[in-house]
Amino acid sequence: ILTVVAALRTLGPDRTVETAVVQEAPGRIVLVAGGDVMLAAGAGDPTATNGRAGLADLADQTARALALAGTTEVALGVDESVFSGPAVSPGWFPTDVSLGFVAPVTPLQVNIAKTREEPYPPRHADPTLHAAGVFATLLGERGITVTGTERRDAPEGAGRIAAVQSAPVRDIAEYVLRTSDNTVSEALGR
Repeated sequence: ILTVVAALRTLGPDRTVETAVVQEAPGRIVLVAGGDVMLAAGAGDPTATNGRAGLADLADQTARALALAGTTEVALGVDESVFSGPAVSPGWFPTDVSLGFVAPVTPLQVNIAKTREEPYPPRHADPTLHAAGVFATLLGERGITVTGTERRDAPEGAGRIAAVQSAPVRDIAEYVLRTSDNTVSEALGR
């Protein structure tokens, strides 16, 4: 409850977060996490909270921009710099993560890092790299070969070539209160 109140007061109910792709150089792109832990693996659903923004939509935009530039092969970076601090609280028990009560706190996740669809399933051990892998696969399906993936910050001034927006904070706050999802609450707090 305190996280929801703080987020609504600090960010405002209409605020969304952006997941973007920037091009740092020819053949080098960076997937820039904005804090959306509810990305859909496929197309986004404008009526959903979990899955409002979709990695398939981001891949469509990215592939189009790269094709226009004549690029068919890229190295993929993933920028997580929007969040700071440890991904796992020192006060959490290892079973909290392994049993699915919370995922490591990262700013880029597909479906709240769930490995299957149920209230508290096991979560991906590295939600960011899992999401980057899903994105790389989607790019491959669109004719863009990804030659490697690594964590790296996007350089200042890199040109944005694609972006998707999360659900607004008011919808995310309602989701947290309704489902008591610790992972979404942690991301909202960050």
